[in-house]
Amino acid sequence: MRKFLKVLSTSLLIGLGIGLAFVVGAFLYFESKAKATAQRELGAAAAGWQDSIRYFGRVPDVAGLTVPRTDSGDGAALLWDSTLRWTSPEGFALMFARVFNDSAATAADTALWALVVRDTALNRVAAFARRREWHGLDRAIAASANDSSLIALALPRIVPLAALERAVLLRGVWRIRQRNLAGARADFAAVTTIGEHVVRGEPSLLAVLGGRRVVADAMRGYERLATATRDTALATRAAAIRAWGLSRAGRYAPLLEHSPQEAVLVARDTTLVTGVRGDAMMWIALGQYTRPSFILRGMGGQRRAELIALAAGPDPVISRLAYLAMADADRLNLRERMRGF
Repeated sequence: MRKFLKVLSTSLLIGLGIGLAFVVGAFLYFESKAKATAQRELGAAAAGWQDSIRYFGRVPDVAGLTVPRTDSGDGAALLWDSTLRWTSPEGFALMFARVFNDSAATAADTALWALVVRDTALNRVAAFARRREWHGLDRAIAASANDSSLIALALPRIVPLAALERAVLLRGVWRIRQRNLAGARADFAAVTTIGEHVVRGEPSLLAVLGGRRVVADAMRGYERLATATRDTALATRAAAIRAWGLSRAGRYAPLLEHSPQEAVLVARDTTLVTGVRGDAMMWIALGQYTRPSFILRGMGGQRRAELIALAAGPDPVISRLAYLAMADADRLNLRERMRGF
């Protein structure tokens, strides 16, 4: 019996040793694979990708191309309030593409165009553009199932807004044809203002992308106006802003996952819009989350200190995003989850 117990204990020790060796080996294997993936993706990135992110996250000067923000209230309601959404008529997307790009519009397109421009719902764009405030983060948190998560933050439905904005742009082009140049300029300015509001005020990168596209469409309208008025300065300026709105620099943002220090620099940069800085905070907290070491030890003390510093800053929106990012990191970290047990 004593001999049997000795053999059993020896076998258990050997099995435990083999199991531990397997776990350590698997840990090192997956850790090395994750590091190799990071190095490969960073190595394949275009030179100057960090500058591309900064170009993407800074709004060009649109002074003189927007409407004065003289009214009180929250303009973000136009994006978040479902009762304000505009339903485009059937065939609207194709009609917009042909009419707005001056590409062989059909008689049916012209009839639908005339119907759209008479819709009084289009006037709400100018009304909300004049509002001073934009509380995108508050509305996103209110719409989220988990109000303490940056990852799970609700996203606005940018597509209905974009359709409404495009309808207003079509009205602007219609007004150019009627020689109502002041009315056309007012329509293009209202759309530009809402697009700029979205880019500056929304906390998600996807919303920033949508807002940039709205601005780009508005600049195409201004280019049509510049042609009608022979204003070469306006045409040149609108083309430059449109190029910014259509640029694909945002595709480099995921590289911050593999470069936490660059993510820190982006998050600290007060010249960048909220959505880009918030995305960088997510990668400060969750960068390299595919590595086993992250699951065991979390994001590390230095990166947590960076988020704490952002949370203590004067900007209340950035502060809230930093707290949300830290909460997400803690939810994924075994050490934090085991506290209290």
